[in-house]
Amino acid sequence: MKHILIIITACFLFLDSFAQTSDPIFVLMSGSGETTYSPANGFDYSHHTNYTMNIKSITVKWELNLLMGEPVVNGVFKWSAGKDTPKDYLDYRDYVLLECSPKKGTGYLVYIKIAPTVPKSGEGYGFNTPGSPSWKSFFCTRDGKDMTTKVPEFTAEKAREIWKNGFYVTGVVLARQGGKDGFLNSANQTQLAETKKAEELTKYYNDKYNALKNPFSLSVKNNDTVYNNDIRPVQSINPFFARAVVFLTIENKEFTSSSTSTNSDMYLSPGWNKIIYTFIGKGINVKDSLNIFYSKNEPFLLKDNFNDGVIDGKWIINNKAEKIESVKEENGALFIKGKGVINGPVLKVDPSKKLIIEVKSLYRGQTCYYADNVLIRINNHFGFRCRKNCNMEENAKIICDLVNGTVECFVNGELIETYQKVDFKAEEGIQVGFSCRYHERWEIDDIVVYQ
Repeated sequence: MKHILIIITACFLFLDSFAQTSDPIFVLMSGSGETTYSPANGFDYSHHTNYTMNIKSITVKWELNLLMGEPVVNGVFKWSAGKDTPKDYLDYRDYVLLECSPKKGTGYLVYIKIAPTVPKSGEGYGFNTPGSPSWKSFFCTRDGKDMTTKVPEFTAEKAREIWKNGFYVTGVVLARQGGKDGFLNSANQTQLAETKKAEELTKYYNDKYNALKNPFSLSVKNNDTVYNNDIRPVQSINPFFARAVVFLTIENKEFTSSSTSTNSDMYLSPGWNKIIYTFIGKGINVKDSLNIFYSKNEPFLLKDNFNDGVIDGKWIINNKAEKIESVKEENGALFIKGKGVINGPVLKVDPSKKLIIEVKSLYRGQTCYYADNVLIRINNHFGFRCRKNCNMEENAKIICDLVNGTVECFVNGELIETYQKVDFKAEEGIQVGFSCRYHERWEIDDIVVYQ
């Protein structure tokens, strides 16, 4: 009977040592939270096989999300030492695992490894940089090993399925890279090699995350205007994805051309061209497109860079209804402060073609509260928004469809506003101007108008 009692008591002690003091947190596609493991009497943890130390509690702040379809893991932890446990007992080889219970039953738990810097007991959280493990390595076993060591049929597709269906973060496990060191003071080269391998893998995940933030750069932005008929759309590819396969396609009214090389020229047709780009490789799968306008002869209807310090005679300041406090050219820009309207000359346009207006707005640290304070005006009647954030430099492009009466407003390549049923009366000419609705300031570095 005593033997039975001892066995039952041991079972309860085992359950208590892994009791969870935080409520489960559900994660669906992304999530963050703070999870604490703090049983009443603390819990035992050991670096070696022949002794243990007591830890009162451990708390993990974690964040899980996606970046370009790849998982991203970030987190830090703090801990509190128990009786007779040194405050620096945990070291760089110690890490935490989030215990996760899939919402759609799998018959087993999965774990997510988080390996930040390790603080001393009572000194707050460590430091970490986000990492991006592969889907196959996103979940691991309780001892930090690949899931296939316990579940041979586990695949990257299974990990995606668990992520898509959601899971509960139910607990925290403290573990050590390479496992325990064996007997105290004994040397174990195998464990050290495993520790180094784990550190290299963590570095790989961090490098992959940084690469995903800027995997490639393009030579043009959406709705840019170019003046050469040849272009190399991809400016650079992050070395992390150097082996990715690249597919490039240019479509326009005259032809469609394709390429799989980032170092060969592709040719444009006058007018609008659609560039479609695809990157496929280990850790990257991106497909997107952008539109650029090829202007053959720079047929500007109006152009001014405001560099000569004198407001040209073509600009008319209209302050009959509203007073403009200050209008001048200075430091290579048109400076406007206060309410009012400034109009350019009446332009003769082709009513069958789209009218494009490009304006570059500066920001030099002056107070600005309303991005919609400044407008591009047409025919002294229609005003269109051309700023998104007035506390930074921005490039606006207003595309006016004179036939269908529609307007698209882009800022730094992003569509921010559209208008319908605009009667431009283009046959009578188009007059482009600027207006401020509030008593703030607007600095305009450049304007071009073309079709």
